[in-house]
Amino acid sequence: MEKKLKLYKKLGATLIDKGIWFLKTAHNVKVKKVITWGELIDVLNKKYKVPRDKIICADGEYHLTDWQNWRSLIEYDWTDKRKYRKAIYDCDNFAGSFSARIAEIYGLNTAGLARGIKIIDATTKKVVGYHRANLIIAIDKGEIKAFGYEPETDGWNELTYNPTQIWNWLYYYNYFEFN
Repeated sequence: MEKKLKLYKKLGATLIDKGIWFLKTAHNVKVKKVITWGELIDVLNKKYKVPRDKIICADGEYHLTDWQNWRSLIEYDWTDKRKYRKAIYDCDNFAGSFSARIAEIYGLNTAGLARGIKIIDATTKKVVGYHRANLIIAIDKGEIKAFGYEPETDGWNELTYNPTQIWNWLYYYNYFEFN
């Protein structure tokens, strides 16, 4: 049994590595532009009116690709296929997994974390609760834009600070963190 489990571990790790190779090859993502942390903050502040003190940047530079690439990455990403498990694998884990996986596989560190989001039901106007999702910085039609992204459902919309509507939820963003 011990030998069999060791084989499973090795096979599992090998399949993950090969799967990453397939994804990188199939998507062939190209970085279209590199911006500094200051430029990222400027875009969010000037274009979307996000207060500067609500944006945290851990890296010195950020690698952007076009929104069409992002749409394809989202379509084939498996984060939304994971099972929601309250307090174990919930919204913060979905957002973190998506952000980390995209950086690891494709070299894009522009899927930031949107933290402390107040969610309002668009129909009833009642508070649903607090949430975590992603904010993607991409190039769309020659412009740098920000898109709110829901990794649990693959819903997205261009950022409007505050609120942004995705499906039937109004997202009131608190702050953004880019690693």
